[in-house]
Amino acid sequence: AEHRQHLGRVLALAHAHGARRLFSAASDGSLVAYDSAHEYQPCRSHAASPGADSPCLAVSADDTLLVAGGLQASALLLLDAASLLPLAAVPLGSDATALAFGAGRALYAATAGCELICVTF
Repeated sequence: AEHRQHLGRVLALAHAHGARRLFSAASDGSLVAYDSAHEYQPCRSHAASPGADSPCLAVSADDTLLVAGGLQASALLLLDAASLLPLAAVPLGSDATALAFGAGRALYAATAGCELICVTF
């Protein structure tokens, strides 16, 4: 199935295995959730500021949290993975370039300022 939900180039993908959702982020600042159980039909969207140069995404191990970097200037955006409702913004010194969840609720973010930051939720 092919779906065109973004006006800009899709630059990041993340998959929530247990919840069967796929997330995409694009250069237009949009974030879309797709239902992988139903031929990847779009089911939720979130609009952030346009001009995202290099968004990055990570899904928590329990599939409840989605973290987006690069959609909000110099901050991580923490969202509820089911609804895409923003839960919090975590300020950074520069834009996130890569994200990965570690053990528990530890989130690692690499930044454009050459930092590696660990945030726990």
